[in-house]
Amino acid sequence: MAEDTQSDGKNFMSDIRYKIMLRAQAELEMTQSIVDSDNPWECTAAELTAWKAYRKSWTAIAKSDLADVHIVMQNDMMLGGIDIPDIPDGWDFIVRSDDDLPPVLTRKNVDGYDPDSEDQASQTQNQSGVSG
Repeated sequence: MAEDTQSDGKNFMSDIRYKIMLRAQAELEMTQSIVDSDNPWECTAAELTAWKAYRKSWTAIAKSDLADVHIVMQNDMMLGGIDIPDIPDGWDFIVRSDDDLPPVLTRKNVDGYDPDSEDQASQTQNQSGVSG
């Protein structure tokens, strides 16, 4: 049965459903360019299939039953009881610990990707083409 999202003419949604929807929409937005028809990232057919499955998993989570979902203060979604899908092989989300920058989705083989480094220096002058 579909959730009633109207009460006395006002929209409402549970905090848990809202958090799930927000995260699912963010995942779909961050991955849209990967599956665009012009294939800007030059993905293989296998990568495209994997990304489409990843995106479908997030829409399934957004529409899923909430019976086993609960508030958890120790993770990024603040929710527990959700099976977060794994991103396709060869890709990663990079987040910055300094400042408040949004995550970046990248292939793991891109120059400068180092998953073990907590403190990544900015590009060197040689890499950036800027001379001193």
